[in-house]
Amino acid sequence: MNQFGNPVSAIKHLNSLRRKVFILPAGFSGCAWWRYRLPLNKLIKLGSKFDIFIKQSSEQGLTRQEIIQQSKECDLFGVQAPGDPDAAALLKFYHSEKKKIVIDYDDFSFDLSPFNPRYGALGIKECTVFDEAGKEKMKWRDMENEFDLKHNQERYEAFTACVKEADLVTTTTEYLANKFREKTPNVALCPNSIDFDLWKPLPRPEKYNNQIRIGWFGGDSHYGDIKILKDVFKNLVAKYPNVVITLQAPPVPFWNDVFEGIPPNRLDWKYWVDLEYYTLLLANRHFDIGLCPLEDNDFNRCKSGIKHFEFGALKVPTVCTNIVPYNLVVKDKETGFLVENTTEAWMDTLSKLIENKELRLSMGEANYQDIYKNHNINQHCMAWEKAFSEVLEGKYSHVDKN
Repeated sequence: MNQFGNPVSAIKHLNSLRRKVFILPAGFSGCAWWRYRLPLNKLIKLGSKFDIFIKQSSEQGLTRQEIIQQSKECDLFGVQAPGDPDAAALLKFYHSEKKKIVIDYDDFSFDLSPFNPRYGALGIKECTVFDEAGKEKMKWRDMENEFDLKHNQERYEAFTACVKEADLVTTTTEYLANKFREKTPNVALCPNSIDFDLWKPLPRPEKYNNQIRIGWFGGDSHYGDIKILKDVFKNLVAKYPNVVITLQAPPVPFWNDVFEGIPPNRLDWKYWVDLEYYTLLLANRHFDIGLCPLEDNDFNRCKSGIKHFEFGALKVPTVCTNIVPYNLVVKDKETGFLVENTTEAWMDTLSKLIENKELRLSMGEANYQDIYKNHNINQHCMAWEKAFSEVLEGKYSHVDKN
């Protein structure tokens, strides 16, 4: 008999020694799904050495005191994209309590306000802020009746404060990590990846057999990206009678101009559903070709190649804008196609795929194999385990950097 009296007591004692990680996602958004819920639930399933507690979406909207109460036993507090004064104050409290802090961003939030490029479509004006020495401090996008310069500057200062309080910033790509290294040296890469337990191609319904379904999906922040293809869509439906533009996107009124003139029977547009059904919904769209357009700007270069990964998980060949992030993860003409943002370039590549079924199938399979090998959540979830371990082991010393 051991000192604890019986094996059950011994196990309870060992479990009590496990370090506790409390994770606060950004609700049940797509970002929360990709950045915390998918990889950390996979890590728990595979067997983490930590006790990881992830807040459920129904429990969001907690007060600061409720969060503190529920996380008081944790050794490490992780939070997604903190960027307001309340979040900064909460992190400051945890820092004073000697708890380790890890914060995660999948955008470079210091560059944009209101942090969403869709506002560019609604009308903005550039505002430049100067410091006391007259040096340009940063540029803000200011939109009438929505955001003002004072609010923007407060948000910027809150983001800065949150990063200063963190022991470690995790993020998605090396490009974005380098952006955050301008603010703190303590940055770790936890890439987005695919859980192949959730992504399964489905048998194609007979009603789609004579169609070429050219697909895109995304949120309303991607207006500038999808607008790149306005003339491409018109040209495709005029040239190929069997092409159907297949969208999975919210009903955003100002998007209508992108699809103006396209007959209703050539546009299959469905709206978003709960993330619980996300992978099944996309598989059920039966895309033949996946579109990954991006405007060439720094905001987009800070993104990951997740849309390409999602298409690949469904064995769909992709055509992607030839900029970071896609040209870092796509091998041109081997696992996908990289094109410049001209109507001619998009039409040329899409025409080759439309007219060659064997090319579509072979490129879709190559894409799948590459994603399975190099962007599989079973491997990449371990980056989170490593990040938590290194923080708790003291590898990252707290830095108060302006």
